[in-house]
Amino acid sequence: MARNVTPDPSERVRTYLLLGRDAEALAACSRALTHNPTDTGLLTLSSIASYRLGQHDDAIRFAMMAISSGPDSDSAHRALATALLTVGRAQEATSAAYTAAALAPHNWVNHLRYSQCLMAMPDSRDAAWQAANRAVELAPQESLAHYQVACVVYPVGPSTRAQLDLAERAMREALRLEPSNATYQHELARLKLVRSGVDGVGGGAASEVLAGFTGAVLADPIGVGKGALENIRLVLRRLVLVQSQMVMAAACVGILMLGSPPTTRGRWGFVAVVAGLAAYFVVTWRRNLVGTSQQDVIRQVIRRDRRLSVGAVLLAAALLVMAAGGFLPGDGPLFAATGAFLLASAAGILNRGNSRESVPG
Repeated sequence: MARNVTPDPSERVRTYLLLGRDAEALAACSRALTHNPTDTGLLTLSSIASYRLGQHDDAIRFAMMAISSGPDSDSAHRALATALLTVGRAQEATSAAYTAAALAPHNWVNHLRYSQCLMAMPDSRDAAWQAANRAVELAPQESLAHYQVACVVYPVGPSTRAQLDLAERAMREALRLEPSNATYQHELARLKLVRSGVDGVGGGAASEVLAGFTGAVLADPIGVGKGALENIRLVLRRLVLVQSQMVMAAACVGILMLGSPPTTRGRWGFVAVVAGLAAYFVVTWRRNLVGTSQQDVIRQVIRRDRRLSVGAVLLAAALLVMAAGGFLPGDGPLFAATGAFLLASAAGILNRGNSRESVPG
């Protein structure tokens, strides 16, 4: 005869947490704790559920109760560190995370949390780096461990090329392990943008940067995607600005080539300059508009930004005016080059305000 097995309430709570049903998880903990109010596991799970629900004071209270009933539980100390860090009590959080790592040094999550807490402490970057590396050593298959390495190496503010190289390698490994993660896609694209410089997006770096930001938008349009859309706008504005400057330079070169009055040889040289510039622009934009989804996202950004959309139209008009000008009689090419210069100037002025903005995180 089969025996009736009483289900473990902790397992039910963990299932709720895995499914994202945090309120039900907390309610299940409350019911179970009425029968066993000192259960360390249930108190720890109550802290986790409360934290997820934004009830940080309760999360701290439950974690401290869990530690009182089970002082050797690394999970309880880690839960306390998480809650304390969220409310800005970095020193206490770091102490709790250190205790968790000391109690269970082979658990990579403890070192990860310790690294995160150390990042909130002054002059603790080296220690945070060591803790993050220890997490990677213990769990090389965990994408979050590699992401933490990148976060430590590339904090907010200036970074050296070596730091950027290391951060990019860590971020690429995190993305390899979890290719659909919107945060990883966004942060890797942001790293590439910083490495190339906002001034460098006029070259080949733009396509890879835009692909990363677009992937983040598609993977998480409501969360990370909002910041990614802003970064796409930043890159596109800079592209229009750089290309408007190229048109202005081409117009000046064309005026010199044409001579006064314009010669036949000067006209053909002028047309060749315009054709080469137009071909370069077509190749650049085709490289940046890969796939239907990416095209849709970029078009959406352009439509929503009046300065960007008007600037793009002015830039296209400048090219058309220059192209037509090569075949006008008399001084027509000179007037066309001047008009193109003015149109391109207007496009650049409309989009230059974003050239000094920082990259949103």
